[in-house]
Amino acid sequence: MSEALHFLTQFVDSVLPDALARRQGREPAFVLVSGPQGSGKTFNAARLLAHVAQRHRAVGLSIDDFYLPADEQAAVAAAGNPLLAGRGLPGTHDVRLLRDTLARLRAGEGEVELPQYDKAAHGGRGDRCSARVRVRLPVDVVILEGWFLGFEPAAEADLARAAGSYGVAALREVDTALAGYCECLWHDASLPSVGIVFDAQVRQCVSRWRLQQEHELRKRRGEGMTDAQVHAFLERYLVCYDVYYERLVREGLGNLHRLTVGLDGDRKVTYVSQKDM
Repeated sequence: MSEALHFLTQFVDSVLPDALARRQGREPAFVLVSGPQGSGKTFNAARLLAHVAQRHRAVGLSIDDFYLPADEQAAVAAAGNPLLAGRGLPGTHDVRLLRDTLARLRAGEGEVELPQYDKAAHGGRGDRCSARVRVRLPVDVVILEGWFLGFEPAAEADLARAAGSYGVAALREVDTALAGYCECLWHDASLPSVGIVFDAQVRQCVSRWRLQQEHELRKRRGEGMTDAQVHAFLERYLVCYDVYYERLVREGLGNLHRLTVGLDGDRKVTYVSQKDM
């Protein structure tokens, strides 16, 4: 078990009984996992899911599963906002599909089909998979991970400060899109959630970590982004980290219980902080 995973399982084991007790009817409790690319959020969320599934009916999702199909993403890119030129940022997901999937999970009846996304398709540009994962309901726990979970819409002055060469109008469009995710997840007081946030030095770590991920993907799948494409891909994300990430780390994520885990450049834990709401 990794060092970070030890703290995650300890935290979830301690707070999940309370989250399950507070849910309404057949809806699940939600565990939201947020952290920069390469921080280990996907790795740890998968292992946390395996741990929770030993005692509860649980499913795992990534916000990446809700990316727009390749043709729709191409149409978004063609509109000219450089921050939306490829997948990744708020505004490049099917938020209606996200809302519908959450509603089905919370209703707790029948079955739900969970989307999947292939990041290696089309030379690393990605596309939605035709196959979906069918899950019989109800489930007790949903673990959802994503790099911008918990980000909060920002003031105009903060957008202007961070926009740089992209321009404030481009960043404002992303900020406006962000509100849709907030509304159906971390702003929804009726959704019982506990949150985990990974705190890392983004500018120093993310490029190296993301390159490691892409090299592993190319070795495994035989296709993916080049190093130059990875650096260009990340520039759009770094603008968002500059605007939103500090507040997320300071305030945390989840409306019931919150855990923040500090990481160094080697993903070693530097601190752990827990807050009960």
